[in-house]
Amino acid sequence: MAWIRLLRLRLLPSAFCDILCGAALAGGVAAGQWRQLLSLLCGSALLYLSGMAWNDVADARRDRELGRSRPIAEGELSRSMAALVATVLMGSGLWILAQDSTWILALAMALGILLYDFVGSRLLWFGAPLLGTVRAANLLLGSLGMGDDLGLQDLILPALYGLSIALIVWHGSLEEATQSRSIRYGRRIRSWALPLPLLAAAFVPYFWLTLLAATPQVLLLYRFSREQAPVTAAGTGLLLRGISRFTAAVCLGTGQWILAALCLALAWWVPPILGRVRWS
Repeated sequence: MAWIRLLRLRLLPSAFCDILCGAALAGGVAAGQWRQLLSLLCGSALLYLSGMAWNDVADARRDRELGRSRPIAEGELSRSMAALVATVLMGSGLWILAQDSTWILALAMALGILLYDFVGSRLLWFGAPLLGTVRAANLLLGSLGMGDDLGLQDLILPALYGLSIALIVWHGSLEEATQSRSIRYGRRIRSWALPLPLLAAAFVPYFWLTLLAATPQVLLLYRFSREQAPVTAAGTGLLLRGISRFTAAVCLGTGQWILAALCLALAWWVPPILGRVRWS
């Protein structure tokens, strides 16, 4: 099951939610566009999986030195074979997305993934905003793939989403910091991330639905930060689960009920199920 561990399937639903949210922001999926949506979902998923594999390839030596439980570092997989699989996954994703006018954005995402895995993951000030930009681009991929002509206001929600991703990356980096520093900065980062889904409600038609859907995540973050000495890794896990919940909340606010239902299922049901499976 080393390959499945390499690809980190537990967070894959968040990549699907990006596309669904983007499609919802574009006004939904017309009768003849469901095949196009499926292509976008597949292409996005393959790019995501390639990024997970490339991350372990790039960090193999560091993971080994730090004693991290990763397949390449533990010798379960060879670095060259993992690189080959990552190349095939990324090439397949780009090939699928090349059939549409979004191919330039898809290529930029692929380059951003490689830049983050081999450079950005070591430079927090560069890597955090870079990964946030890549994930914001994934959301835009869903909008553009559905034929939406983006205006300036249409970039606000992806920007808020990208900012939330950057904050999560920053929070995750604190797991290797001293306890006092991780507690101090962790609370600060969580307090900045907390209002972003609520702020997103201002830019959707059914804002009250977005507020309603975002409230549980906000309350979880608030309660966690009130703990005497919160564990940084647990806080990062909570923020990671909030990625799909963010897009699900926005999806609800657009009034695209089918896409919202799919997004909610991916955000709330799939991760807990995968979390019970040891190989995920």
